[in-house]
Amino acid sequence: MASITDTFDYFVLTPKKDELPFSPIIRLHLKMWSHDEGNDLPLITPRLINNQEIDYWVDALKRDLDHVGRLAKGALKRANEKFRQRKIDK
Repeated sequence: MASITDTFDYFVLTPKKDELPFSPIIRLHLKMWSHDEGNDLPLITPRLINNQEIDYWVDALKRDLDHVGRLAKGALKRANEKFRQRKIDK
């Protein structure tokens, strides 16, 4: 299932060749947000005016975060395999 809101994403941190080795790290982040006038808070929904809209957006954001979590787990697994292989090759 693809992302619905496209709000969340991840990136993988791995050591560069000239750095000391460390295990790969995943960071989750906001991919898309907006700001409202008068504050600097990152907003991840449009203006919600009733319970149905709140339920819709909360459910959509949960699904998207779960989706990104699954993708991030796969990326971490691949990064760890590559990291282990680099250690074996040395």
